[in-house]
Parts: sequence; structure tokens; C-alpha cells
Amino acid sequence: MKPCATVCLLLAVCPALGQWSADPGTNLVIGDRSGEQVQPKVRALPDGSCYISWLDNAAGGYDTYLQRLDAAGVEQWPRNGLRITDFSQSSTQDYGLDVDADGNALVAFRSDLGGTIQISAQKVAPDGTFLWGANGVQVTNVSGISVNNPKITALDDGTVVVGWSQATGIGLQKVNAAGLVQWAAGGVLTAPTTGSYGMCDVKPGGGGAVIVLMQRPLGANPITSNKHLATQKFDASGTPLWNEGTPLVIFDANSVQNGYFPTFEPDGAGGAVYGWYERGGSRNALLQRVRSDGVEMYTHNGVPANTTAGKDRLSPWMAYDAATDTAYLAWTQTNITIQNSWGVYAQKFVGGVRQWGDDGIEILPQTADQNSFVRCTVSGDGVMVAWFEKPGNSRVLATRLDSAGTASWIPAIREVTSVLTSKGRLDMAGTAGGCAYLTWHDGRGTANDIIAQAVTADGDLGPCPAASCPADFNNDGGVDGADVEAFYIVWEAGEAGADVNGDGGIDGGDVETFFAAWEAGGCG
Repeated sequence: MKPCATVCLLLAVCPALGQWSADPGTNLVIGDRSGEQVQPKVRALPDGSCYISWLDNAAGGYDTYLQRLDAAGVEQWPRNGLRITDFSQSSTQDYGLDVDADGNALVAFRSDLGGTIQISAQKVAPDGTFLWGANGVQVTNVSGISVNNPKITALDDGTVVVGWSQATGIGLQKVNAAGLVQWAAGGVLTAPTTGSYGMCDVKPGGGGAVIVLMQRPLGANPITSNKHLATQKFDASGTPLWNEGTPLVIFDANSVQNGYFPTFEPDGAGGAVYGWYERGGSRNALLQRVRSDGVEMYTHNGVPANTTAGKDRLSPWMAYDAATDTAYLAWTQTNITIQNSWGVYAQKFVGGVRQWGDDGIEILPQTADQNSFVRCTVSGDGVMVAWFEKPGNSRVLATRLDSAGTASWIPAIREVTSVLTSKGRLDMAGTAGGCAYLTWHDGRGTANDIIAQAVTADGDLGPCPAASCPADFNNDGGVDGADVEAFYIVWEAGEAGADVNGDGGIDGGDVETFFAAWEAGGCG
């Protein structure tokens, strides 16, 4: 037996619930104001806490909101989060979210407070303080020019770079820790001699440098013309470094999909790793790595993830482990001619070489249910993959593959949520110990709400256990009552994460081990 009293007597109070749920039928609700909340993003911190952002239409106009959760899933700010900007637009675009080395959240967004739409950024401290003023710092100064799709990244020198699409090019602006712009007014603009560039993503390049990925439509009509992918690295002063100052084209074999803006990851050595899919050719998911000096390390136009003919590999998501130069791509796969069956597949690369055969691993066989928003993150020596199972009323499902590509959970595929409602914009962030945080917008409320769920490396739902110190069970860097609450939830549910003494069972021995460390104030 595992009565609540066993744990409560040691702390003198029973823990409060309302944290990361262990039940796929009752996930954690982050935003549920009137009107709809959409397009969530999640970013995790080393202490196990996370930030979740979204766009909220409760007050008229899609405002940007932000919430912080501790490692146990407890909201640290007021219910429904903090409003970052007041925006009067009736439609949405993408925006940017990142975290810096001090645990601050960084948000890039479109703002119309000055009467015209500009790109602004805000830095929010863990206690909810707006560090760059009430409205953030404006990084554009355009008039009569559309600015779109802002992205943001923290650099290793304490500065931040914001990127966006602007007219025929992309713009970048560096902001220092105090919120002061560092480059020329309006930022550094990169424009091609023909066609245009569209912002995909920005990531750190080391030494105060930044790397940007761009989509390049070739013709005057960006919708109907072929679209290539190009990348560039800028030093701390905003000077382009690769390909003699001209963006380096990494894909020009045919075209990427219209409206498709892939992300990428820094390689930890001043370069970057990219994953995407092609609309023409063999319809493959592709991988490329560019060295710190701007040289493509793999074959031009990328290494294919799968060599099966007659298949579409769509919308891959990439995860990258810089310590081992291991990359994963996970994607939706369908038959190329009539597209009437859909599955989920994944491939592992080490040094750009396929590891799971020429066709990758079949996670979910092709069926009539069209899965979507496949996401993945590094999980220990393997990868965790999640997706929406079908259009309309759908579950969120997940699995984990070990280093050999073997499913490590029993059953192999688990429910992240069992609630059959409409869903959109799944996002995923890996945490310490191989866990993952997932968030999506969900029609289970009066309109779309923001839902979140933590999934452990063992495939259980609920708080991620401390990787090295059972006393700091919630990984927040302190030893206090919150650790007891987090431990009790997992232990009472009999989840693998509660086996803190490592004997393979969940019993009173784990309680003794946990509280011996907890009462001592740590594990040292």
C-alpha cells in the first residue's frame, strides 16, 4: 500500500495537486480565457522549468502571452499568463521564443502600438518582470513596408538577435542585455539580386555570431515560383561570413513547399545542422551540416533520410545531439501518387550517415488516418517522437526509440492525451533526463485552449524525476516542499521515475531514500 499519509506525515501536510498530470484524460490547461488561444511554443530550462507562449484573442486582436512553469508543472505567474503585447490584428503570424543563460524568456513579436506594424522583442525574468520596458524594444523602423515572421535567439555573449522577413529580404538586429539595439537603425538587411528571402529561423553561431536560415523564392511571385533554402552566418558586428558574404545555398535541386519555413540547430562548433523536405524530386526528407567556415559537410542538397521509391516524406522535424554529432529526422510518410495512407517514420544519422537502414524506422504503419505535426527531441541515447494521430478529433501520441531504433516503451506508442478534440500546432522541448514537454492548442474548451503535458523518458506522464539527486526531485535547484509534492505524485501513481533507490520496484524503500536525502537538504 502507498497511502498519502505515509508521505504527508513526513512533511505534516498533504501536497497540492494541479501540476503535471499523470492522466492522459486530464492534461494541464495553461490558457483558457474566452475567445481562442493558439500557436503555443515551449522552451525548457536546465532546472526542469519551462516557458510556454501563445497568441490569445480573448480581448480582440491576437495578443502574445507567456507563462512559466516550475519542474513540477506549477504555474509561477498569474492564471492565463502575462500579456507581452497588445495587438489589434484579427489574424496571426508566427513569432519567436527562446531562453537565455540566465533563465530569462525572450519573445519576438509583431506590434502595432505605434500605429504601424513593427517587430519588437521582450525579455522576461523568471519572476515575471519585463526587463525591456512595458512594451519591449522595437527593432524595426519601417514605414509602408510589411515586416513578418519574427524569430529570436540568445547568443553566448549575453546579447540577443531578432530576425524577420521584410519586403524582398530578411532583417537582423542585435540587442544587448539592457535592451539597446547594437547594429544600424533598422538592422542588417540581406536581399538577393532577384527574387526574395523569407525568414525561417535564427540560432547562435558561437563567439557572439548568429546563423540564419532563409527560404528563397526565385521569381517575382513567391507562391508559384520554386523556393530554395539558403543560410548565412553573421559575426558580432553584423558582417556576413559565409560564401564571401552571399548566403550559402544548401538546397536548390527543385523546391520546398510553399509556406514552409524549416528550423535548424547549432552544431556547437560554430556551424549548424538543417533538416527539411523537398516538394519535387524524390519527395524526400533531407539533412545537411555546414561547418563554422561555411562549407557543406554532406553532399549538396542534403542526405536523404529514406530511399524508398514512390513515397512522400513530409514535414520532417529534426533533433540534434551535438556531443555525438547525432541527428534524428521524424516525418509523416505517404504514398506519392494518391496520398491515401499515412504513417510515421524516423531516421538516425551519425556524421551524416544513415544508421537505421536506408528506409529508417517505421513507427506507425501507413493507415487511412492522416497524422500531422510530427515532432521529436533527443531523449537519452535515443529520440522521443510525438504527433497528432489524425485530422479532426484526435489524440496526441508518442513513442521513444533507443540508439538501435528499438521502441523502448511497452506498449510502444503511448497516449499523451486521450481527449478526442480538434488540435493544432504541436510543439515539443526536451528536458534533462530524457523527458519532454509538449504543448498544443485544443478545442476541448469553449474555444481553442492551450494544453501542456510532460512525458518522462520511461513513457509515463507526470513530472520528470531528478536525474541525479532524489532530494531535488523537481530539478528546480532547491530542496523544499515542492520536491515532496512532485515525488508523491509520481510515487503514488507507481511510475518508474519514483524508483529513486534503483531497485526496480516502487515501494517504501524509495520513500526512505527520498526523505533521507530531502531531510539532509540535498545529495552532497
